[in-house]
Amino acid sequence: MKTPYPKLVQMYQDKNCKLLSTEEEILEMYNKQVRKTIGNIKLKFIAQCGHENNVAYAPFYQNSGLLCKSCKIKEMTENAKI
Repeated sequence: MKTPYPKLVQMYQDKNCKLLSTEEEILEMYNKQVRKTIGNIKLKFIAQCGHENNVAYAPFYQNSGLLCKSCKIKEMTENAKI
């Protein structure tokens, strides 16, 4: 795995989230892949809204999944009313 676990933890903290997936879980999922890339691995974390979320790393890194699905829907609904 190219990205060390402590760096992943820091990346989630930098986006006001908390990574829940352990290094062992991530390595296990990584090693099962044919095409070795962390971007496709779904990681568990506490989202900015405080709820647990499970999103692949690549979309998260691009600021998708920072809120859980229900909070994102709520946010979109509220923004549509404005």
